[in-house]
Amino acid sequence: MLNQLIEHKQQAQAFWQAWLAAYPSFQKLPAREIVEQSNDILQAYLPDIAFELENANLSASDNAFTHSTIVFTAHGVMDKFIQVQAVCEQAPDNLPCAIRGFRQAMPNPDQFMIGMNDFDLSVSDIVVKLDEWCEMPALEVVFTKTIDDEFLQHAQHMTFIMLDHVLGEWNSAVKLGTVDFMEQADEDFEPLSMLPEKL
Repeated sequence: MLNQLIEHKQQAQAFWQAWLAAYPSFQKLPAREIVEQSNDILQAYLPDIAFELENANLSASDNAFTHSTIVFTAHGVMDKFIQVQAVCEQAPDNLPCAIRGFRQAMPNPDQFMIGMNDFDLSVSDIVVKLDEWCEMPALEVVFTKTIDDEFLQHAQHMTFIMLDHVLGEWNSAVKLGTVDFMEQADEDFEPLSMLPEKL
């Protein structure tokens, strides 16, 4: 375990050195390109986690780091949380914005939407039912909008990201035992935005 901690620390330091070297080229890029290039760098050192830019200025003519936060996520995989912790602990002081480990729960998730690969999914497109399985909360998920078969797996992946933003990445990983996608909702299903209170 100690060797693993040391290795992650060294990898995190190497990432930050490479990222800061690339930073001057980021300053006039739009947020999406910054995220893509930052993830390319991160993959060389800590390939199990991801770089996100929250609340980024979306204007291509302005610095995307204005009023934004760099977020590192393990996509809810608890075994990789240690890498998120390492990269945050090794962050240098001269970063262009704040950084945070893990996706945080949003205070008002009702209007939250994700767009990825020409597909949009909103909190309002999902209803859920909370049950119990092996003494753990079990979640059943149904999409309320029609999703073509070609996008179904993509929508399911996006749902896990959405759960991180509705519950917080730590809570989503630790408190949910199972997540099952169902075809039909019954009267016990409720809007996804109600899940934090139910959980």
